[in-house]
Amino acid sequence: YLMVCLKNKDLQVATADALIALITQNCEKCPYYVSLEARLKTALCSRLPEILGQMLEIADENIYEKLLKMMEVLLKESDTSCKIFVRLDVLNSLLMRLEPTWSTRFPNKPPPAVPKENVLHYDQTSINLLILTRYLLKNEKHMKDVNRIRLFSLWNLMYAYRWFISTNQPLNRNSVLVILFQLMKIFPSLDFVSSGLAVDLTFVGFDSAISVPKWARGIKLSTNIEDFTYVCLVISCFQYYPNFFGGVRVLEEQRVINALLAILKNKYTTKWSSSYACTLRHLVLHVLMKMVPDIEDEYIESNGPNTFLDIIRTFQTNDVDVRILRKCLDALLHILKNTEMVADSIIFNGGVELILDLCEHTVLNVIDEDLGKACLGLAFCILDILYKNVEEKANQTTLTITIAYMKNITQQNRQVPVRDAKEIIFVMNFIWEHIIKVEELAKEFVGKDGTYLMLDIIQKFPFAVKLITLGALVDLCEFGLCIPYLITWKRNDQTLIPMLMQIFREENKQLNVKSGPFGEIIDPKNSVMGTDQWFMTFCTCTKMMQGNACISDLHLSCRPKIYALLQMLDYRHADKVEMANEHYKSYNEELDTADQVTRLVAENFLLFKLGEAWIELREEFRRSHITLTQIDSEILSLLCYRAIKLGEHLQTVQGEIIKHSNRKDLLDEYKLYKHLQDGKLTEALESLSELKAIARCSEHMFRISQKFQQNKQIDTAVRRVSSEAHRTFQYDIRVTPVFRKTVHLSNGGMLSAEDTELPSVSPMRSDEYQYDREIPEDLLESSSKN
Repeated sequence: YLMVCLKNKDLQVATADALIALITQNCEKCPYYVSLEARLKTALCSRLPEILGQMLEIADENIYEKLLKMMEVLLKESDTSCKIFVRLDVLNSLLMRLEPTWSTRFPNKPPPAVPKENVLHYDQTSINLLILTRYLLKNEKHMKDVNRIRLFSLWNLMYAYRWFISTNQPLNRNSVLVILFQLMKIFPSLDFVSSGLAVDLTFVGFDSAISVPKWARGIKLSTNIEDFTYVCLVISCFQYYPNFFGGVRVLEEQRVINALLAILKNKYTTKWSSSYACTLRHLVLHVLMKMVPDIEDEYIESNGPNTFLDIIRTFQTNDVDVRILRKCLDALLHILKNTEMVADSIIFNGGVELILDLCEHTVLNVIDEDLGKACLGLAFCILDILYKNVEEKANQTTLTITIAYMKNITQQNRQVPVRDAKEIIFVMNFIWEHIIKVEELAKEFVGKDGTYLMLDIIQKFPFAVKLITLGALVDLCEFGLCIPYLITWKRNDQTLIPMLMQIFREENKQLNVKSGPFGEIIDPKNSVMGTDQWFMTFCTCTKMMQGNACISDLHLSCRPKIYALLQMLDYRHADKVEMANEHYKSYNEELDTADQVTRLVAENFLLFKLGEAWIELREEFRRSHITLTQIDSEILSLLCYRAIKLGEHLQTVQGEIIKHSNRKDLLDEYKLYKHLQDGKLTEALESLSELKAIARCSEHMFRISQKFQQNKQIDTAVRRVSSEAHRTFQYDIRVTPVFRKTVHLSNGGMLSAEDTELPSVSPMRSDEYQYDREIPEDLLESSSKN
C-alpha cells in the first residue's frame, strides 16, 4: 500500500526496489529468512497484482520500469495474475505507453507518418513492454475479458513497427509483428485497417502495385533467419485480413494475392535457400487456403487455380517436396469446398485429367508409400468434387485405379504395416458416389471382383472403414449382380453371414447394449438400445433432444446396413440366392450358436427401432405433460406393448437355441469319452511301443541315429575318466545296438571246453550252432535279401 500512499518519488522507488527484492532474491546463507517460494505465494494471494494493474496507466516514468519487472515475475509464476491484469485492461496500457512521446498525443492524435532519426528513440523500457505484451498475449484463454483494443494502442504499435524497420532492428521488429499477429488472431473486432497497419504490412518484401512510402524505401531483405522470420510473420498476418472491416479491399488494392502466387512460382527478389523456400511456399499455401474463400474473384483473376495445378504438374516432371504437394492438395480441397467458381476454372484448365494422372502414378506405380498416404486420399476428394461439377462421369481409367488400390490395401505388405483409415474412407466414398451408382460401371466393377475386395476390406479394417464400405455394398446389391459373389466369398475361414453377425455383436458392445455372451437379449424393453440413447430418451436430468434419439442412433451405424443386406438376400433377391446356391452349395451352411442368436436380432432390427420410436414418443408426451385422447392413448400403449412382447418372444427363442446347443455339446462330449473308453488304449499303447522298437531295429535312419548316440555316450564317458584311456570300441563298425531286448540261451547240452572239439574252419551251415534268440522277422527278410 506504500506504492499508492507515498507521494515522494524517492520513497516510491525505494518501496518498488524492496518489493522487487522480496519476490526475486533468495537468501540461502540465512536460514531464518522466509523462503522465496513462500514470499511469491503470499504476493500472489495478496492485492499486489491488482494494485500493479491499476497503477500501470498512471505511474510516473521513475517507477514504470520497476512495475513492469514485478508484473513479469508475477506473470511467470501464475496464470491467476494474468487474468487479473487482463481484467484491469493492462494490455491497452502497455500498448499505449509503447511509444515514448505518447503523453503529448494522448488520446486522439496519431504519431507522425515518418519516424525521424536521432529525434525519437526506444529505450529499454519500451523493449520490456514488448516482451511483457508478448508474454501476456500467450494466455489466450484470458483474453475474452478484454473489451477491445484501443485505436491509440494500435497507432503506437504501428509507429514502433515503422521505427524498428527504418532503424534496422530485426529482433524488435519481429517482436512487434508477433504481438500484432496475436492481436489479429484473438480480437476479430480490431481497428486494423483504420490504424494503417494493414497497408504497412503489404509494402516490405513484396512488389506492391502502389508507390512505396518514404519510411519503407531502400529497405532490402537479407537471407538470414531474422528476415526470414519477418517475412513468415507478415504472410501469416494476411490470413486474418478478411476478418476485419476493409481488409478485403486492402488485399485487392495492394494485389497481395498476386504477390503470394508469385512466391509459389519461385518469383521473388530475395534468393532464399532451398529449405527456406520450401517452408515459405508451404506457409503461402496455408494462408491462401484461409483467404481465397473471401476473395474468390481476385484469386481467379490472378490465375490462382492454374498456379496450383502447375505445382501438381511439376511433381510429375521434377522432384517436389511431398509436403508441398500435400499442402497444395489440401489447400485446393478446402478452396473447392468453400467456393463456387473455382471448380469450373480447375476443370477448364484440365484439372480432372491431371488429378487422375496423379492417382494413377500413386496407385499403379507405387514408389513412395508416404506419398500415397499423404496425397491419395486428398486427390480422390478433389476428384469427387470435380465430377459433381462436370457432365462427364467416371471412366475406365478411374475404375482401373480404384480396383488396383483395393487390391493393394487388401494384400499383405510388411513394408506398410498400418494403412491410413481416412485415406481408405476417401477412396471408398469416391467408389460409392461415382462408380457404384452408375449401373454400367457397377457391372464392370463386379466383374473385376470388386465385391470380393469390398468384403475383404470390411473384414480387415476398423469400424469407420466398415461403415462406409457396407453402405456402398448395400447400394451395389440394388442391381443384384453381386449376389453370387456375396454367397461364395470366404476369407480366413469366415463366410458372409458369420462376418456380418460378428460386426453386429461388436457394435452392440461398443454401444453398451445389454446382451449376453452369445449376443442374446437381456432386457426385452431395450433390446437394441445403447446407453447414450437410453439417457437421451429416459433420463430426466437432461433436456429433451430436438429430434429422435432412435433415428439419430441409425447414423454412423453398421447395424441398419447389415439389416438391409439380410433383407436383400432373404427376400428381394431370394431367387438369385437360391439359383446361385444350387450351383455353389456354400450359403445355407450351419451357423454356430452365437451367429444364430445374433441373426434373430439383426433380422428384426427395424421392428425394434419402430418400437423404440413409439416408446420415445410416449416418454416425450409424459415429460411435456401432454394428455392424449383415450383412443390415441390406447393405440400408443398397444404399440409399445407389442414392441416389448417382440423382445420377450425373441428372448425365449434365443434361450431355446442356446439350450439346444448346450445339449448338443454335452452329447458330443459323451460320445468322445465313450469312444476313448472303447478304444482299448492300453493294448494300443503296447502295440505302439512294439512298433517303435521294430522301427529302431529295422529302419536305416534309426540304426544310424542309435550308433551316433552310442558313440557320443562313449566319448563322454572317456572324458570323465581320463583323456589317456584306450578305446577298444570301433567307430567304423556299422553295428546297431538293440536295447531293451532279452536273449534266451538253452541250458541243455552245454559242454565244457575240454570236451568240445572245435572245427578248424567255420562250418558250412549255420544251423550246426543253435541259439534261442528273438530276432524280428523283418530283419531275417532283409538279411536274406542282402
